[in-house]
Formats: sequence, C-alpha cells, structure tokens
Amino acid sequence: MSKRKPKRPHRRTFQAPKRSVSESIKALSRSIEAVRAHLTSVCSIDAYLALLISELWLPNLSAQTRQALALSVFVSLKAPAFGEGSLATYAQFSQFVSRLHELLPTFPMTDDYVP
Repeated sequence: MSKRKPKRPHRRTFQAPKRSVSESIKALSRSIEAVRAHLTSVCSIDAYLALLISELWLPNLSAQTRQALALSVFVSLKAPAFGEGSLATYAQFSQFVSRLHELLPTFPMTDDYVP
C-alpha cells in the first residue's frame, strides 16, 4: 500500500483586477455620467431607438447587464435634458452606438451569460 497523501482538488481563483469598493463605485459613477452625457447629445426618440436596436443585435445578447444599465440611465433622464441632434444616417447611428458601448462599464460576472 502506498502512503501517498491524496491530492487536493484544484481551486479556481477569480482573476479580476483588485480595486477597493470605493474605487469601483467612483468608476461606475463616472461611467454613468459619461453615458448620460452621451445619451443627451441626441433627441430622446433617437437615443431610445438606438438603445432598443442595440439590444436586439445578437452579439449583445450576452451583455444584458450593460444594456439594462444604459436603459435605466435613459429612463432616469427628463425630457428637456435631451439635445436636438438626430441620428439620420446609419453611419451616425453606428458611431453613436459604438461610443455608447465604449462608455458602458463591463460586468465580468454576467457579460458571458447567455440565457
């Protein structure tokens, strides 16, 4: 009989950048303010339609938390806060949505979840 000790099971560790809670909250607040400023750069109906269309795009299926955050920021805004700009062409829409996705924070725990 062997007197070897049984091996311990391998434990996975979460590899997220280590930040304090207050730094994370500050980063989230800065991100929300940037998203708010970006959404108010166009008229409300164009911002709303861009959010809805962006949510329907298949690669965004796994980014439900980010989409929910963007929509909650939109809903929290008052009508007079929106600008007069419009998204008349696909190029303008594409640029608007691309910039929105750059501004939204990532949520590593939920970004890869596909229902």
